[in-house]
Amino acid sequence: VPWYRVGENDNLTKIAQAHLGRASRADQIFNLNRERLPNRNDLRPGQELRLPNDAIQVRIVEGEKSLH
Repeated sequence: VPWYRVGENDNLTKIAQAHLGRASRADQIFNLNRERLPNRNDLRPGQELRLPNDAIQVRIVEGEKSLH
């Protein structure tokens, strides 16, 4: 299972676009992480999220770097 560590200024839409190819797949990330995310807008830097198995170019963000 691919995992992703949230960085500063990340949101589910950015993560979905970068690793799943479509921003619209943010709902899939949210659904896979409901036990970690009571609210889809409540991401915290350092938090680890499961991604769908077809995620590409998965990388762990370290420190205060973000998706770019």
